[in-house]
Amino acid sequence: MNTIPKFSICIPNYNYGHLIGKTIQSVINQSYQNFEIIVADNCSTDNSVSIIKSFKDNRIKLIQNEINIGFTNNLQQVTKNACGDYINLLSSDDIMKPEALQSYYKAITKIGHNSQNIVFMSDVCKINSRGEFQYAYKRDTNSFIKTIKYTNSELNRIDYDNFSIYDGDKILKSTLSKLRNFASFLTVVYSKNLYDKVEGYNSNRLVGPDKHFNYKLLFQGIKVCYIHAPLFEYRVHTTLNNISQNTNLKQQIDDYLYTIEYEEDLLERFNLKKDDLINTFINEVSLKKSLSALANGQWLFALRSTLFCLSAYPLKTAFNIRFLLLVFFIILGPLSIILAKPLYRMYKFVQSD
Repeated sequence: MNTIPKFSICIPNYNYGHLIGKTIQSVINQSYQNFEIIVADNCSTDNSVSIIKSFKDNRIKLIQNEINIGFTNNLQQVTKNACGDYINLLSSDDIMKPEALQSYYKAITKIGHNSQNIVFMSDVCKINSRGEFQYAYKRDTNSFIKTIKYTNSELNRIDYDNFSIYDGDKILKSTLSKLRNFASFLTVVYSKNLYDKVEGYNSNRLVGPDKHFNYKLLFQGIKVCYIHAPLFEYRVHTTLNNISQNTNLKQQIDDYLYTIEYEEDLLERFNLKKDDLINTFINEVSLKKSLSALANGQWLFALRSTLFCLSAYPLKTAFNIRFLLLVFFIILGPLSIILAKPLYRMYKFVQSD
């Protein structure tokens, strides 16, 4: 490995011309300067390409897809061209804070050669569509699922050199059993060697190829280095596209695939059973989301989500008390929207049993 590691910052883009300039500039502004920027434009119809080309920096490489190859395939497109020692996948609307690569570089050099088999992550600041700070959050290291907001006093005394090493096997067991991601995807940094070992982002996932990729990394028996500082800004949009993503079955389909993809002998290595994944899919991914949809007045989506769960696992779903409650309220039609909040409280009570 190069004693001065080079980072490949990989940015997939589609129609984010109004924001990608800020994303690229945030990388150029890094205090650590040994990097390349690779942008794969997925046949954008806006001014994205002209914005990217306006940067006169020979470290920036632009790949222009002739056709739109889809979200997942574009992640593979942008990362497979990486020439650096370490790779980071950054969305075209997010921001890398100036200290980010320097913090990763310091952690990598302190760990030494073993860093080739370690996945790195950090905390995140949430910003709105206008770039305004909302809050910073960190991971509960007992499970790596729950997130905790930074307090103002914590934000005022951040140590960018503070990191800890965790057992990847334990993180995999905790997060896979709940079908959750262990880190905010934009913070994850990994060696080119690990990327090649798991064949990159090749995946059959519709909206969550990054989660699938992270599971593939954890299945390699690696360690996780957690830098305890918010090094990125994650932009959350309130748009019609964002709303659409929350009212279709794509995420549910993605999570269903986990319940059929992994064999029992593989799961047993991590003290997991296929039933763990199936129960999470039924209770957390499907039925809980259906109840949440009802609470938001999305009766039709609640019906579709519930029916998909029933078709995936008929017996396990049909005898689930949460399913029976849902069916009762869905039959009520629009009236169920009025009763959704007490229904949701009932669900949480049943869930705690």
